[in-house]
Amino acid sequence: MFSIIADSEARFRLVERLNVVPRKVLFIIVTCCLTLLAAIARADRPNVLFIAIDDLRVELGCYGQTWVKSPHIDRLAAGGMLFERAYCQQTVCNPSRASLLTGMRPDTLRVWDLPTHFRQNVPDAVTLPELFKTNGYHTQCVGKIFHNWRQDDWKGDPRSWSVPSVLHYNSHSNDKPLVDGVVPPNLASGKGGIECRDVPDDAYFDGRVAQTAVATMRDLSRGDQPFFLAVGFWKPHRPFNAPKKYWDLYDRNDVPIPNNVQPPKDVPDLALTSARFSGGAASDALREMHHGHLAAISYLDAQVGRVLDELDALGLRDDTIVVLWSDHGLHLGEHGLTRKTTAFELDARIPLIIDAPKHPAAGRTKALVELLDLYPTLAELAGLQAPEDVEGVSLMPLLDDPSNRHHEVALTQTPRPNYPRGKLPEVMGYSIRSQQFRYTEWRDFPSKRVLARELYDHRTDPHESVNVAERDEHQSTIAELVEKLSAKLAARPTVAASRPDKPPHPLTHPTSPHMLDLVTSGSAPSQIDFANLPHLPSQHAVISDVRDRAGTWVHQHAYLTHFDDKYWAMWSDGPGVPKRGLTPQRHRNVVPGHDRPDTRVSYATSEDGLHWSEPADLSGPPRREGFGWIARGLWVREGELLALASHFNAPGYPGKGLSLEAFRWDASEVKWKDHGTVLDDTLNNFPPKRLPQGEFMMTRRDHRQQVSVMIGGDTAYDDWNIHPLASYDANGRPEEPYWYVLPDEKNLVGLIRDNGRSGRLLRTFSCDNGRTWSPIVKTNFPDATSKFFVLRTSRGYYAMVSNSNPDQRDPLTLAISADGLVFTHLFRLVGGRHVDYPHLIEHDGHLLIAFSGAKQTMEVLKVSMDDVDAAIGSP
Repeated sequence: MFSIIADSEARFRLVERLNVVPRKVLFIIVTCCLTLLAAIARADRPNVLFIAIDDLRVELGCYGQTWVKSPHIDRLAAGGMLFERAYCQQTVCNPSRASLLTGMRPDTLRVWDLPTHFRQNVPDAVTLPELFKTNGYHTQCVGKIFHNWRQDDWKGDPRSWSVPSVLHYNSHSNDKPLVDGVVPPNLASGKGGIECRDVPDDAYFDGRVAQTAVATMRDLSRGDQPFFLAVGFWKPHRPFNAPKKYWDLYDRNDVPIPNNVQPPKDVPDLALTSARFSGGAASDALREMHHGHLAAISYLDAQVGRVLDELDALGLRDDTIVVLWSDHGLHLGEHGLTRKTTAFELDARIPLIIDAPKHPAAGRTKALVELLDLYPTLAELAGLQAPEDVEGVSLMPLLDDPSNRHHEVALTQTPRPNYPRGKLPEVMGYSIRSQQFRYTEWRDFPSKRVLARELYDHRTDPHESVNVAERDEHQSTIAELVEKLSAKLAARPTVAASRPDKPPHPLTHPTSPHMLDLVTSGSAPSQIDFANLPHLPSQHAVISDVRDRAGTWVHQHAYLTHFDDKYWAMWSDGPGVPKRGLTPQRHRNVVPGHDRPDTRVSYATSEDGLHWSEPADLSGPPRREGFGWIARGLWVREGELLALASHFNAPGYPGKGLSLEAFRWDASEVKWKDHGTVLDDTLNNFPPKRLPQGEFMMTRRDHRQQVSVMIGGDTAYDDWNIHPLASYDANGRPEEPYWYVLPDEKNLVGLIRDNGRSGRLLRTFSCDNGRTWSPIVKTNFPDATSKFFVLRTSRGYYAMVSNSNPDQRDPLTLAISADGLVFTHLFRLVGGRHVDYPHLIEHDGHLLIAFSGAKQTMEVLKVSMDDVDAAIGSP
């Protein structure tokens, strides 16, 4: 037999050596060799049969529950490695499955409920099947693998599979028998969907999943690719409606039922759920529920058997890694509960079996393992490199020697409310299982303060019937477990895994949408609890207040600067249009109509930023009837203070005649003087600032609301060149752009609000001092379609003041970024009312933030930068 290297150079050398052979013979030889090489390559790359089971707690014959009839799973366990102490990462379907399939913990994914898809928060996560797919495997899903419901925009994860998934997206309540003719009668009570009907296996979801999986394996066996076939069974999840023949396997009088149908003694209320069992320990309802559950397990086991039998019949067993797992456990009356979402052992512990061809020694291990560990294990078994963000630890050492230790403790969690429905949890239960104990802390999620504790000694109390956390004799154990829990939580990344594979960069990845990655809630705007953001302390002052004019006057467009040892503020000041039907009192927090003719610009000054002079006129009346002035910022240029204002055709900003004008402060006469036109057809957003190369630049809109940049202003205040800002191919309306310099002092960021109301900021980059810009990309940073401002502080970090709640201009927030690309901290400044038009400057160790309240006040906040440093943990 030839010894051949399978690359093009080796094949060429082979042909050279055989050049004396006739051409046709040579072709046959080479073809045979290449076919052999492909077969060898397939043999070196094992298939994966990935069997997922829904709600199967540790109740199987192979786990010691001898009353359970599960011969097919027992057979798989006899030939593989059975993990006696395997634990899920959250005790409900979607978070548990998302965690296993991405290799990331629920807190990393920010997935704690059923509707949230993991790609909403971690869009670039590489799932386990996706890893195999990108490494040449055919990946296919039959049945429930990812979550099955309430994710209509996703319906699984199409990116993970080589072909569309089947039988994967539906509701358990729709698993009703499909038969020809009349459906046989239900011989069970029907309570909670329990059914016992004399129907064939394929009448229900799982029979059809097994049937489809068998046909799929036959097709795959004829291909030349290794496969990753995921087969997801829906049982024994409720409703318990297995075909009658599986009920008949059990005598109801012999079905074991629990006697601990009351909550544990001294258990905190947080540990329980609203899914309570109201019947007694000897009730008919309890016995029927357990009978139906056992029938569902045996029905499920038979379907697993169909798939395993076909694997054997096709001769694939020796080339296929088989793994069987469940997403979490289940309560059936124990602790007085039904269903899941607790931190008790019954919900956290799951069956896990791995049969790997190159590890033929069957066995059992008592090592503590986590479902997270499956991702790196399967990757290593197939010779693949798992992504760096995977948080599990490969189980390969246990496959070689089941007596090895693995985790010191296994971590499981569950939130309260137990179904947060897209919101941040109020409380999180973190529970660790050691060899002897289960220890649980219920923590206030925002503050991490411990609200309650549980401790169960499994040597003396395997059913967790007495919480001994408050007993004196266990305080030393509590102290040890507190340290182990803290170490377990600290050991895992809290935000690193939510970063995309390609972080944003003006040169290497300008199209990245990643701009938000909060230490508290990750990269999903939907996870931000705006009502409970951490609050930054500040001093507050009101510069001007016209709320007593019942909506007939407005203040808007706030700007600040520090010049000549004073703070200066300017704003638009003009007529308002009251909302009909509102009392003057109600109008104090309702925005009147604004941007009207005869709007002017006013200003005030202050020595300390808190005590302000009386407002005074800056612009004078508009120069043309029907026009108005809009404040556009204060510009210190060559030692002079200029105030910029756009003269506009009111109401609104459209129409010809728009121009940007300058007023100069004359200190000798203590008044503002007309300085001239800066640029026609221009409404800038903020005043100019210098580019790294020395010229000034500012962003603008014209009367058609097209955005661009103005570069110049150095040789003369009215000498500018216009450059298009960027192109935007998505649906949206880029408006009011702003820019700043990145830490490299070369590249620029342009941020833009989207008047298309996407609820996100838009971003673009420039690498040539604003002359050209990358295509505009919608980021994941939330925005209320409002004005914002970014400042690079003297302490190195970037501070952005904005209305980040996309639903309303409340509250006003301050976001902090170390690199100007991704913002990691978000603080509440002021709220409980409509606030907008912010501007921000730094002076004398403080941030001074100006804003408008309901467009009827002009206010400032003075924030100590030492307080900001303390809030972000800066030394």
